[in-house]
Amino acid sequence: MQPPRPDGYSRNGKPPTPSGWQWPAFVIGLLTMSVLTMGTFLFLANRDGGAQVIDNYYQKAVDWDVQKAEQTRSTALGWTARLEAKAGEPVRLFLLDAAGQPVRD
Repeated sequence: MQPPRPDGYSRNGKPPTPSGWQWPAFVIGLLTMSVLTMGTFLFLANRDGGAQVIDNYYQKAVDWDVQKAEQTRSTALGWTARLEAKAGEPVRLFLLDAAGQPVRD
């Protein structure tokens, strides 16, 4: 009996054939990875309590355009609000217009 060749080839010069366990292991590995991935996605999708019911969702959707228009008009004014709180004094709210002047009635 001859010793095996050091380059891993058989005596006839051809590479050795695999034993046949690699492909089933590959398929099982892919299926396992798929199951684990789907389990992770299910966990992430349900960790906030799942589907939520929104009260008056239709009316909120209808009013969205009105709210967006109000927000746009408000932003265009350029007003800013600033709170000032000091120990022992009442909290003060400053409302300034785009020029930095106090807003009057």
